[in-house]
Amino acid sequence: MLVALVRSLRRVELCHRDFVVLLGTQVPLSTEHQHTLLDVGVLLRAIPPIIPGVPTADKLHVWTMTNYSQCVVLDADLMVLKPIDGLFGGSAELTIAHHPYDHLQAQCGVPVAARGIAAMIVVRPNIETYFALIRYLWRRFKAEQLLYSDQTGLMCFFGNRTHTLPCPYLYDVSMMTESFLPRWIRNCRTFVRQHVMKNCLHDIEDGCRSLAGRRVCDETQLHVQEHCVWSVVSSQAHAVHFKGSTKPWRRELSSECQLLRHGMPGVRPSHSWPVALAPTQALYWNTSWQWPDSARPGACMSVRWRLPVFWSRPGDEPIRTRKCCTQQMLMAAQWYELLK
Repeated sequence: MLVALVRSLRRVELCHRDFVVLLGTQVPLSTEHQHTLLDVGVLLRAIPPIIPGVPTADKLHVWTMTNYSQCVVLDADLMVLKPIDGLFGGSAELTIAHHPYDHLQAQCGVPVAARGIAAMIVVRPNIETYFALIRYLWRRFKAEQLLYSDQTGLMCFFGNRTHTLPCPYLYDVSMMTESFLPRWIRNCRTFVRQHVMKNCLHDIEDGCRSLAGRRVCDETQLHVQEHCVWSVVSSQAHAVHFKGSTKPWRRELSSECQLLRHGMPGVRPSHSWPVALAPTQALYWNTSWQWPDSARPGACMSVRWRLPVFWSRPGDEPIRTRKCCTQQMLMAAQWYELLK
């Protein structure tokens, strides 16, 4: 994960900055793995747990790194597509990537358009802020709610002193499929009340009842449709997040899709050398395209080139399995390309 993330960042960065890995002291890391990370130029910093049993809170250690004036914190399951140097220099106390699906932040008055995800945050290290943040979390969050300390906790603590990045800046790979939003809406309407009431902060006046209806699901749906549809905003994506089951190293690849491990697929114009696709380029499935001497029609096509897409290895046939013809497949192929 870290090797792919670092290489993706170094490919596009405009200014070479330190890359510091906050490594929990309870995480075993072999000498071989340490050398692997050092070889790609990272700095290892051992950190003790902040909240025992809540590893997501460990990233709050970044506020103690006062040898830096500003830090961008990235989860390890990210991949950078465009320079993110522009994140440095902002005046907000906390800059955070957008996450419209976190209903719990509504408890602190955070509207849908401003809700954030702690997979990408920009902070100014400060010891006083660090201790104030930790005191706030222990005072306001119950023990079982501290799991959200690095996300809901940050948004509640900083309030209107935050700046939320546009929806596509960091894009969740699972959101790229057309089926994601309808499926999410169904689940939201079924479970939103249970989820919000269970995690309601103890000092909310009405016990979160006004925040636990299907209206919050509809509000999110409208916002996503207007600002977050991948086919519309893909050109604005600076990084992607392999959130949940979309992680390329965990996917149960069919035998037909295993070839994405060899790198980025491309097209083969008859008048030029093969051209690799960019990970944000759109694909579509052509049901009638016929490969010579093949009894099975259909092929994965590039929207830009209107040509069939081939796997990256010379001599391989076009992609002729529909489930391999997805945006998630291209993102996974780019991830493996970085590991070559």
